[in-house]
Amino acid sequence: MVKKCPDGIDIIIIKTLIQDGRIPITELARKLNMSHSSVRERINDLISSGVLRVQANVNISLLGYKVAFINLEIKDYNEVVRILSRCDVCPRVLLAGVGTGEYNVFIVMAAKNIDTLREIIEKAFRSSPYVSRINVAFGELKIPKYVPLRLNCEENCFDGEKICDKCLFLLEEK
Repeated sequence: MVKKCPDGIDIIIIKTLIQDGRIPITELARKLNMSHSSVRERINDLISSGVLRVQANVNISLLGYKVAFINLEIKDYNEVVRILSRCDVCPRVLLAGVGTGEYNVFIVMAAKNIDTLREIIEKAFRSSPYVSRINVAFGELKIPKYVPLRLNCEENCFDGEKICDKCLFLLEEK
């Protein structure tokens, strides 16, 4: 599907949903002086075009989660693609991407226990022959306050701090 560029009304809809994703469409329509069916259609268009996703986000700091900010220098582009595809499966990865500068891959991971994060980092990244350099910092995420936490893993993966099969997929060799 071809993504359209959001217009001014779409931007207002997006901003409003960011502030309150549970706002009734009728109330949003009233604010925009539009029919609720027009607003619903715009929201559906934004969702189907991939511009917008309505989801639950979690305050991980309030729940006691720590994060690891991981920067990697990886020389092999195929390995960059492989690592990012594996990050997409691991529920502990909050975000991952590529960039320029000293490090070309950045990853933010969450766990209640820093030892769990250390174990994943050591096994998945530090021991990899494709990682030329690594920089890791542990901390708490403050902004944004709410993030999508992907709880699509085994029971107790997050509460019990065990490393589930989806996290282990990140650790598997090529």
